[in-house]
Amino acid sequence: MRRRTSFSFGRSFIILAGMVLLSQAIHGATIVVDETSCTLVHAIIAANTDSPVGGCLAGNGADVIELTTDVWLTQANLSRTGLPLVTSALTVEGRGHTIARAPGSPPFRLMETVAVVTMNDVTLSNGHADETHDDDGGAILISRPGAVFLNRVHLSGNRAREGGAIKINGQAAFLNQVRLSGNEAIDGGAISSSAGWLELDSCVLTENTASSDGGAIYNSGRAWLTGTTIADNFAGVYGGGIYNEIELRLTNCTVSGNHAGEKGGGIYGTRNIFGVYSLVWLVSSTVAANSAAVDVGGVVAGGDSDFFRNSIVVANGTSANCSFVDSDYGGNFDDDGTCGPGFGTLTGFDPILSDNGGLSLTHALLPGSSAIDAAGDCILDTDQRGAPRNDAACDSGAYEFQCSIELSIDGTQTWIGFSPQTSAFDIVTGELADLLASGNYSDAICMGSYPSSPVLDPHADPDPGEGRYFLARGLASCLGAGYGISSLTPDPRVALHAGPCP
Repeated sequence: MRRRTSFSFGRSFIILAGMVLLSQAIHGATIVVDETSCTLVHAIIAANTDSPVGGCLAGNGADVIELTTDVWLTQANLSRTGLPLVTSALTVEGRGHTIARAPGSPPFRLMETVAVVTMNDVTLSNGHADETHDDDGGAILISRPGAVFLNRVHLSGNRAREGGAIKINGQAAFLNQVRLSGNEAIDGGAISSSAGWLELDSCVLTENTASSDGGAIYNSGRAWLTGTTIADNFAGVYGGGIYNEIELRLTNCTVSGNHAGEKGGGIYGTRNIFGVYSLVWLVSSTVAANSAAVDVGGVVAGGDSDFFRNSIVVANGTSANCSFVDSDYGGNFDDDGTCGPGFGTLTGFDPILSDNGGLSLTHALLPGSSAIDAAGDCILDTDQRGAPRNDAACDSGAYEFQCSIELSIDGTQTWIGFSPQTSAFDIVTGELADLLASGNYSDAICMGSYPSSPVLDPHADPDPGEGRYFLARGLASCLGAGYGISSLTPDPRVALHAGPCP
C-alpha cells in the first residue's frame, strides 16, 4: 500500500531563513571541529544549547561549525540518528571533508533537523536509516519547522525507507551544485518530499535506486528543478527518474538513461490523494534514452494540467515516448508521434549523454537538427550548460547549438579552435590598431577556410603593446554564424561577406 501525505504550503521558512542570516551576522559563534578536542556531536550540542560542551566553544545564536577533518560516526544518538537533533540555526562549513557512518556500525541516519541548516562543501555518506523501524532520510531528515540549504555537497551511498539521502517532511530543501549518487530507498532513491518544497539548481542525480517508485526523486509536494541532470537511476515500479504526485517543474534539465520496472522510465505523473492529476512542466528540457519494462519509456505526464514548451522527448526505448501529454505550448519534439500532434519530428540529435561543457552532462544537437532555432522567442537567457541563448530564435531542448571559435595562446603562438568540428569556418585576422584607426575591416587578411580544429595562426605577432583580432564565418552546417560581433555603426562586418575570403 502506498503512503500518502496531505499537504499545505507555507512560506514561513523564507522569513525564518532571513532572520537566521541576520542573527548569524550579529551573534553567531564559530565552533571548530577537529574530532579530538571538539567532536561534531559535541559541537552541535554546544550550538543547540549555547553552552560549552567537551572541548567545544559555546554557541551563540546562529552558529558556524567548521570541519578540519573527516567525521566518522560509530553509534546512534537520539532517535537512531548519528548526530544530535539540530534545534538551532546552523551553518556547517565542510572544507571538502566527509561526514559518514563508519563501516560496520549499526544502522542510523546521519542527521535530523528541526531548524534551518546550511551545509557547504561537504560529503555525506553511508547513512542508513533503519527500514525495519520505517525510518526515512538516510543522510538528512528535515522535520518541521526545519529547512536545509546545501551548496556543493555530495550525498552518496545512503539508504532509507523513503528518501535514500534526503527526506522532506512538510518543509523545504534548496540544493545548489549538489551531486546525489548511489543512494537507495523503497520510494525516492535519492530524495523523497512529502508535502514539501524542493528546489534543485545545477545538480546531478545519478545511479540512485528505488525498489518501488522514483529512482531519483519521489515528489508529493512542489519540486522545481533548473539546470539539473537526472541520469541512470532505477525504479522497480514507476518513475525511473522521477515519480510525481503534485507539482513538478523542469527548466533547462536533462532526464536520461533512467529505467522503470513498469512505466515512466524518465518521469511518471499520477493522481494525488485528492484524485487530481499531477502537474508536470517541461520547459527547454530534454527527456531522452530512458526505458520502461512495460510501457512509456519517456514521460507519463498524468493529465490535462501539464505544460510542455520548447522541449524534447525522444529515443526512449522501444516503448512510447509519452502518455497523457495534453498541453503543447509549442517548440516541442519527439520521434514517434506519441507526445501529441503538435510535437515536431526530431532529427539531428546525439543519443549519447556527454560532457558538452557546464556542470552536468547533456545531449547535444547535431548540425542541421530540426530543433535548431525551433523554439521561437528566447524565454531563457542560457541553456543547461550556461551557454547563452542569444540569437533571434532559440533551440528546443536543454542544449543550445552554437557555432563558435575559441582562441588559446601557446607561448607566442595563437591556436584557433572551432565548434562544431564538423563544419568549415572562414577565418579572417588583422591588427587591432588598424581596426581602431579605420573603423572597418579593410585591412583584414583571409587566413582561409578550415574544416577541422585547431589551426595555428601563421602570421607574425603584432608589435609589443598591440593586439590581433580573429573573426569566423560559419560555412556548411553553420550558415547562420556570421563574422564575429560588432558594436560599430554602420556595421563594418558587412564588407566581409564580399571578402577578403572568397
